[in-house]
Amino acid sequence: MTKPEPVSHVLLATPTHTLISGKQAIVIGGSITGLLAARVLLDHFEQVTLIERDRFSQQPTARPGIPQANQVHVILTQGQRILEQLFPGLKDELTGAGAPTVDWIADWIVLGAWGWGPRFASGFTGYTCSRTFLEWVLRQRLTQDRRLQILEGCQVTQLLTNTNKTQVTGVRCRYQAGVDPTTPPQTRDYAADLLWMQQVVILPCRSG
Repeated sequence: MTKPEPVSHVLLATPTHTLISGKQAIVIGGSITGLLAARVLLDHFEQVTLIERDRFSQQPTARPGIPQANQVHVILTQGQRILEQLFPGLKDELTGAGAPTVDWIADWIVLGAWGWGPRFASGFTGYTCSRTFLEWVLRQRLTQDRRLQILEGCQVTQLLTNTNKTQVTGVRCRYQAGVDPTTPPQTRDYAADLLWMQQVVILPCRSG
């Protein structure tokens, strides 16, 4: 069987010229997808605000908003290359922390209707680690950028629009009550040039 040629460069799915730019972008949802969206938007906006209803732990542990975190997760070679483009040195950081390196063909045993799959050194190598650890590392990287604002314990309750309701212009958020039970929840509005809702849609919010 012919060994596939390695791919040295991967282009991101969204060309930079197709993404609008502005002063403020809002990302709703702070899991891995939201973190990656925030990372891309930082290349196009002066400030990015990421809103998450959970409170993040200082350690790589599961949280209520990600009930599937303890299930087995795999990032295939293409995804790892894209992550490396967005976060240079990520692979070395993860493997340095103990994430095993695997060859997806040589190190895995596959049994299908056709029988046992072949095993050989494919060159399609990557790393494996828990989802909670990967999310934690990505978040630690992003928080080093002062243009990113993370609002924890904050839930979006409403999308704000212009007067004729043809454009989304921001969000209304409700903060959770503080640790002190006498501290009531608070509501605040945030305006944006672009709003990204995790697993929903990208809504351009540029006026006129």
